[in-house]
This record gives sequence, structure tokens and C-alpha cells, in this order.
Amino acid sequence: MTLNYGNVYGSLREFLSLPAGYSWQDLRKELEETGLCDKLEKQLSCDLDNHIPSEKWNQAGADLKVALALLGAIHSKNYWVLLEENALQHLPDAALKYFTNSLSDRIMVIVFYPSTKTLGRYGEDVIAVLSDNSVAGLGSIAWFEENRHKIFDTSKQIPNSDFYKSDGEVDSEDSLDDEDI
Repeated sequence: MTLNYGNVYGSLREFLSLPAGYSWQDLRKELEETGLCDKLEKQLSCDLDNHIPSEKWNQAGADLKVALALLGAIHSKNYWVLLEENALQHLPDAALKYFTNSLSDRIMVIVFYPSTKTLGRYGEDVIAVLSDNSVAGLGSIAWFEENRHKIFDTSKQIPNSDFYKSDGEVDSEDSLDDEDI
């Protein structure tokens, strides 16, 4: 989920993967802890089944859009949830707590880029440092903080994927004979 995920292109029921029989009151009750119910009713209609006009969706607040996308992730039953951290910054604390608790049975991958100043805010268990399409390191938040200067110094020195090649490696796959495989 990113901040720039466009229009709903349908109804809230479709967008949120809500089952038949799920009512507007059910949605309000589910979002009650987030503190966003009034905003939902003011910025979008109180209708789960009609198409949301793009003008209305475009005028909705980022916090509401992020909350609805996360609610869609909850209802999707997908085991992996990929999130951009800058989108999560738009949620009020109550909504953030609700969604992180509701998704605690899933694997949440939160991408921090370019800033890592809010690292730890989401209860992260493992930090993965990526560098040029590869995992450069895994560790706790304490590990990341202890190695922050090394991580950022190393990432500035890596011009491209050649960093991961040994001196004898050649770009061509043809360099290996069949018996080498």
C-alpha cells in the first residue's frame, strides 16, 4: 500500500472485500477505534454498494485513504501486507494502533525510504537492509542503530550490482561449461 494508489474504481464493498450482509453500521463499528468514522461519513457517502466518484475519492484525506486501504488488507486475508512507511505517517495514533494490532497475525513489510526516523514506531521485529536488489543485512532495531553509520556509508559506495560480483565473475552466463553446473 502506498499513498499514491489512485481511485477506488468501484464501491467500498468491492474495495474493502466486504462480504454480502456487511452493513454501514458494521463498517462504523469496525473503524470505531480508529477515530475516523465521522471523517468517513463526511468525506465519502454512507453507502457501501454505489460507485465512489473519483472527485469525491480525490478530495478524501490521506488518513482516511490509508485507513481504508489497511481495512481492505484486513478483509483480504492476504498473509503478506506490503506498506510504505510514509503512508502510515498519515494515520492518527489510535488508527495506527488499531491497524497494527489487527494485522499482527500477518507478515507486514514496511518500506522505509528515504527516512528511517520513525523506525521502531510500528513494533518491527526484524529490520532488513536492502542494497541494490539484495539483502545486505538483517537484524533488530538495536542492530540497525548500532550499525547505522556503516549501513549508510556502504550504501553510498555501491554504484551498481557489480558490488556483489567476485573479481573473477563475468557478466555472461556462457562462461560456465555444462559440466560446471
